[in-house]
Amino acid sequence: MAPPTKSQLEAKEKADVLKAKGNEKYKTLEYDEAIKLYKAAATLQPTEPVYLSNLSAAQLEAGKYADAFDSCNKGLSLISTADSSGATLRAKLLVRRAKLALLLHADDPTYLDQAKIACEELENGELQKAALHRARIAHGTKDLANIRVSSLPRYRQPMRRLLEHFGVGHDEPNSIFRVQRDDSEKSTKGRPHSYEKQFHMRIPRDGKPFDFSAIFVGVGDARHLYVSLADVGVDLKSLGNKSSAQKVKVHFCLIDIHPATLAKDLLVLTTLDELSKIPSTARPKNSRAKDLLLMLHYVYWGTTMPPAANAILEEQLNALYESVKQVVEKGEALERDWLYVDAKTVESLIPKLKFWIEKGKTTTTFQKILPDKIDSDPGLPPMFMPAAEGNPLSASEILARRHQHGLDAIAHLRTSAYEDPEARAVFTQQAKERGESLDAYIDSISKVTPEQLARVENAPNSLVERQSFDILRVMVPPAHAKEPKALETVFKTIRGGQSIPSHEILEATHQAISKRWIPNYTLLDEHWEIMTPMQFCHCPFQGVRRMLPDYLGYECPAELQDCIYHFSEVFFGLVADGMERLRARKSGGLKIEVRHADGYAALDGIRMRTLSRNEAFPVLFDRIHASNVPDYVGGYLANFTSAIPLLKAQPSAYFTSCSLLNANVWEGKFMEEFAKSLDSALWTYAGVTLPEVPAAYGAQLSCTPSFPGSYHTFRRLEQPPTRLSRSQLTALLYAVFIRTVLPARYKRYGAAAAVREVQNVQAFFRLLETLKRLGYQSHVLAEVVESILENRVTNGFAPHDAAPIPLSARQNPPCVVCTVPFMAEFEVSAAVWEPRLFPICSATLPALDSIVRYSVKMEFGMDPINHKLPPTHFVLALAFGLPKDLDEGVLDPRKRIVGTRNCGTSLQIVSTFDFNPDKGVVTFLLAQSRAEGFIKAGYEVAMIHTAFWRVHSWKAKCSEMEVVGDVDRWDKDVALRQPKHRELSKKEERDFMEVMMRSDLTRSGGMGGFPGLGGFPGFPGMPEMPGMGGAGGSPSMDEFNSMMQMLSSMMGGIPGMLG
Repeated sequence: MAPPTKSQLEAKEKADVLKAKGNEKYKTLEYDEAIKLYKAAATLQPTEPVYLSNLSAAQLEAGKYADAFDSCNKGLSLISTADSSGATLRAKLLVRRAKLALLLHADDPTYLDQAKIACEELENGELQKAALHRARIAHGTKDLANIRVSSLPRYRQPMRRLLEHFGVGHDEPNSIFRVQRDDSEKSTKGRPHSYEKQFHMRIPRDGKPFDFSAIFVGVGDARHLYVSLADVGVDLKSLGNKSSAQKVKVHFCLIDIHPATLAKDLLVLTTLDELSKIPSTARPKNSRAKDLLLMLHYVYWGTTMPPAANAILEEQLNALYESVKQVVEKGEALERDWLYVDAKTVESLIPKLKFWIEKGKTTTTFQKILPDKIDSDPGLPPMFMPAAEGNPLSASEILARRHQHGLDAIAHLRTSAYEDPEARAVFTQQAKERGESLDAYIDSISKVTPEQLARVENAPNSLVERQSFDILRVMVPPAHAKEPKALETVFKTIRGGQSIPSHEILEATHQAISKRWIPNYTLLDEHWEIMTPMQFCHCPFQGVRRMLPDYLGYECPAELQDCIYHFSEVFFGLVADGMERLRARKSGGLKIEVRHADGYAALDGIRMRTLSRNEAFPVLFDRIHASNVPDYVGGYLANFTSAIPLLKAQPSAYFTSCSLLNANVWEGKFMEEFAKSLDSALWTYAGVTLPEVPAAYGAQLSCTPSFPGSYHTFRRLEQPPTRLSRSQLTALLYAVFIRTVLPARYKRYGAAAAVREVQNVQAFFRLLETLKRLGYQSHVLAEVVESILENRVTNGFAPHDAAPIPLSARQNPPCVVCTVPFMAEFEVSAAVWEPRLFPICSATLPALDSIVRYSVKMEFGMDPINHKLPPTHFVLALAFGLPKDLDEGVLDPRKRIVGTRNCGTSLQIVSTFDFNPDKGVVTFLLAQSRAEGFIKAGYEVAMIHTAFWRVHSWKAKCSEMEVVGDVDRWDKDVALRQPKHRELSKKEERDFMEVMMRSDLTRSGGMGGFPGLGGFPGFPGMPEMPGMGGAGGSPSMDEFNSMMQMLSSMMGGIPGMLG
C-alpha cells in the first residue's frame, strides 16, 4: 500500500481536529454543533468509518434517528468483515443500527425490513429481536394496545367507595367563555387586553365560524355551565341577526363520577329547555313559566321547598324517568337536538331517578335537611345590626349605613395607597405592571359609579328576608306558591322589605312550615343517605348574587327587593334565553354531552379513542374546567398528562382548576408558598417548579391565583420554548417514579388526608407519553425505563419523608435507588405500554402473552385505623412477600438506597389492581413466571396503607390465587369503568358516624359535634309548639288548623300584618 500523500495527511489532521472539537461539543450535550463538526470531518475522510460512527452517535442523541441510521449503514459499508482491527467498531455500529431501526420502526412500519436485517446481523440480538417482534404485533393491533393501556386502573384503591356526595357547589361561578387575564399579554397601547375582548367578545364578530367546545370535569351542580349559557345568550342578543351570529356553535361535555349529580343536572337542563320555549316577554304572566321557575329556584338553591314547587318537581321527574326508561329498554342513548346522553350514562341515572320518585320524600325529614348556620354570608356586618334589643334600625337606615360604609372604604383605600409606605410600594408595582402611573391606577381601582355602588349595596340580598332566614331556615316563596293565608301573611310582610316579624312569629311560622314543606331530596344519593348539615352548608343569598356577575348586564334596581326569588327568576330566565338563542343558530348552535365517568379516565379515553363517542363530537377543546377534582386524582401531574393534551393549541384555550383540600398543609400555613409561586404544589405533585413546566409538560401558566384556593389556568404549548437537559429529564422521571410508587410516610393523619397520593404507577408511563409527544428522544426515555427494570438507577430522586415535599429536597445529593420491590408491577406495566411508547430492550420485560390476570379472595373488615378519618382518605396497595417481610414496617420510604432491607426483602408492592369490596376479591396482573415464583416460595399477599405502610389484617396465601384471564381479557369498557357502589351495612353506618362525630375535622358544638343540631328533633331556642306532635311525621288536620289559628292570632295584634 502506497504511503499517504501530504494532502491526505493534512486532510486527516484537519479531520482529527474537527473530530476532537466535535467530541468536546458532544460531552457538553451540544449535539447539533457536534453533528456539524463530525460531518465536516467525515467529508475530509470519506473512507474512514470512525468519523461516521461519531456522527451517528451525535445524530442519535439529537433525536435524528433516520440520519443516524444512514450514517451507521455508511460506516458499516466501510468496514470489512474480514478486518479484525475493525471488529470492535463494527460491533458498536451494529448495536446502534439495530437500536435505531427499532426506534424508527416503532413510529413507521415501513422500516420493518431494515429493522429485521439490523436485528438479524447482531451476534447477541435476542432482546432486539424480541422488541421487534412485539412492535410488529403492536402495529397490527393499535386499537387493542390502546384498550390494554386504558383498561389498567389509574388509581390506588381506597378502603371504601364513594362515601362523599355534595349536592351543592361552593366555588365562584364564572362563564367558561371568559379568559382569565394574563397580565404579561399587552395590547398595542401597552395595556392588558380587557377581560371581555380576549376571546368571547372578539371571535363571534369577525365573520368567522365560532366553533367552541368545553369540558366540565366534575361538573357538580353545573353553576359554571349555567352562567356560561346566560353569558353567551346575552352576547347573541347584542349581535341580533348578523351573519356572524348564525355561525356560533357550542359543544359542552359534562362529566361527573356521581350519577346522582348528573341526574339533577339533567333535571334542571330539561326544565330550562321547556322554559326556553316560552318567550321571555310572556314569562312574567305565564302560569307554566312561573311554575317552572318556582321549581328551579327551590331545587337548585333550597334544602326544602313548598308543596307547589314539589308538585312541579314530581311532574318533571316522572317525565324524565319515562324518557330515560324508554331508551334504556332499547339500549340507546338519550338524544335531543341539543342533548346527548350515552347509553351507559342513561342506565346509571335510572336508580337515582327511581330513588327520588319512590323514596325521596321519606328518606329524610324537614329538620334533618335544614341548612346549618350560615357562616360565609354576605349579610349585614355587625356595625349595621341594632345596637340593643328593642331599638331596630329601619331598612332605609341600614341602606344609608351601607352606602356610607362603601364610601368610607373607598376613601381609606385612596388614603392608604398614598400615605402608607408598604401599601404605596405595592400599588406602585401593580401600576408599573399595567403600564400606568400611580395616580391613574389608584383612580381606576377606586372609581365607583353610583350604579356600581347601588349593585353592591342592593346585590341579590333582601335584608329582611336574610334576617328572617336564621329562624325560618327557608327561602321566602313568591305569592304564586299559594301558601296558606296565615303563612302567606308572614311571607308578604317579609317580601315588603320594611319590617321584620317578631321572633315568636318567625318561630311559629317555622314550625308550621316544618309540617308542610318537603325536603329537597334531589340533594340525596341512595348510597349515601346519612346527610348532615355539613353537606348543605351553603348560603342561597350569596349563591344567587354570584350567579349574576356584571357581564350579564343585569343591574340591580336601587329600591329594596322583596325576596331573592326574583333574582333567581332573572338568572334562570337568562340561562333559558341562552339555550334558546343557541338552538336557533343555523349551525345547530348547542350540544350538551353528558357522561357518567371518572373525568380524567374520560379525558384519556378521548385522547386514545377508547371512549365510545359520536364521531362528530370534538376531540380538542377551548376550555377544560376541572373545579377542584385534581385534589382527588393526583394534582398537577394528572392535569399535565391527561388534560393539557386535549386543549386546542391556541393562546385563548386553557385548562383551569383550583385547590381546596390542601389549604392548611402547605408550608407557611394556608398555602403561603402555593399562593406565592405554585412551586411547592408543582414540586410535590409533578416533580418540577413553575419555570420548568413549559419544557417538561408543554404547559404555560396563563393566570396566577390571586389568593389560596382560587382558580389558575394553564394553556397548551404546541412546542416547548426550551427543553430540559438530559440530566434534568432523567431527574424528573426518577422523581415522579419514586413519588408515585413510594409516597412519603406521613407523620400525622391530617397530612395523609390532605395531600392525596391516589395515582398508581401508570402515572409514570403517562408522563413518558407526554414527554415523547413533546419531542424528547425516545431512546433517552427508554433507557430510563430499562434502568428501572434492571435495578441500575444511579441518578435517583433523593429520599424524602415529608408531605408536601420540601423544595429543599431538590438540592439533596442524588442516591442509588433500589427498584427491586416494584418490579412485579413495573414489568407488567412496561410491557402493556410499550406499543404506545417505544421499544424497550430489557431481559426483564415479559411477553404480553405471558401476563396473566389473577384474583384472590380476602376477608375485608373494619380496621382500627378507620377510626381516625373517613376511609376514602386512605389508599391501598398490595404487598407480596414472605410472611417474615409482611410486618408492620413493610417499606420505609426513608431507606430506599442499596444495602438497606428494601433491596434485601422479598417484598413486591403492586399499586395497579382492582377489588370488589362486597366480595373481597382482588384482581391484578402478573407475569406468569413471577406468580409461579411467589407460589413456590410460599409468599402471602396482603393489603397495606400507602400513607403509613402498615399491613392490614387482610391477607391471603399466593397459592390461593386463581387465573381469571390474560392481559387481553381485562375489562375493555375502560373509560366508563366506574367504582362499584354498595349500601353500607348498619354496623358500618354506626361506626362511620361515630368516627365523624369524634373526628377533629368536624366543628364542635351541638349534638355529637355537628353544629346547630342541638337536642334533635327540636333546635336550640326553638320550643316545641303546643299541639305540634314533634318535628317528624305529618300533622293531623286539627293540628294544622290549630297552628294556623295560633299564627293568625299572634299576628293579629301587629298593625298592618293582616289585610
